[in-house]
Amino acid sequence: SPEGEEVYSPIVVVGNVRRLGQLLVFPNPITTAADVSLPNVDYTAQLTLVDGLGRIVWSVVHPKDGATSLRLPDLKPGAYLLRWEGADEQVAVTRFVKTGH
Repeated sequence: SPEGEEVYSPIVVVGNVRRLGQLLVFPNPITTAADVSLPNVDYTAQLTLVDGLGRIVWSVVHPKDGATSLRLPDLKPGAYLLRWEGADEQVAVTRFVKTGH
């Protein structure tokens, strides 16, 4: 394309996408304990908690028991990412902060 001309990519429709539900940590920020609301699925999923430096600080396989919540472990103050990975490479990620109070 000539210099300065805008070029757009074609629109692509993605099919067969299921809404997983939300992955939430609450309250946010957390002070002493937190609860996690998980996507409601009927298969096992891997949960991984990563600190602000990218280190895995906790990981668990969540069973396909229909439970949609779980308790997080005790954490040091800082920023965290919680990653949920289910079947067919479905992924949900949420961020939260643990304060020192």
